[in-house]
Amino acid sequence: MAKKKTVAKKIGTGLAKLQSLFDDLLDSGFRKLKKEGKKKVKKDDSPKGKVKKGLRKTAGFLGEMGESFYDEYEKIKAKKVNKK
Repeated sequence: MAKKKTVAKKIGTGLAKLQSLFDDLLDSGFRKLKKEGKKKVKKDDSPKGKVKKGLRKTAGFLGEMGESFYDEYEKIKAKKVNKK
């Protein structure tokens, strides 16, 4: 006979799945930002061009930072799982 899940376990499982989905979405977004920041664009010295360049560099920075965060986070979680 299968064990019945308690309400608390069902809620906990749902929250874990929601957290995992949120993490996956953020990780994907950070990787896209990093990729966008590495794109080469033609030189444009107009104010609009300078703003675009600044935004692209900022996107690259945020993407690299986020990707680094999630890579390290996964390593830490793997270590915790291996200790159990």
